[in-house]
Amino acid sequence: METDSKVQFVKNLLLKVPESNVIGEPGKGYKYAAGLLNGSRIGIGAQMIGIAQGCFDATIPYTLERQQFGKKIFSFQVCMYSFRKLSIVV
Repeated sequence: METDSKVQFVKNLLLKVPESNVIGEPGKGYKYAAGLLNGSRIGIGAQMIGIAQGCFDATIPYTLERQQFGKKIFSFQVCMYSFRKLSIVV
């Protein structure tokens, strides 16, 4: 079954596209795709920073509330070190 799908994949790669359906210049598809990705990298990076900041902001109240061994986990030295380091990065 898996071999059939591989053969079909290769046949699809060899398929000829009618010239009326070609967008842009033949052989330049990678260049077009890379250009589109380059334009969106800044937006994707900004989204990732926003997500990281949101996670960090949600973590602090949780660690101030949660207790382990009778102490708030925020007060553990390893947690404070991690939060300081993360606050600089984010």
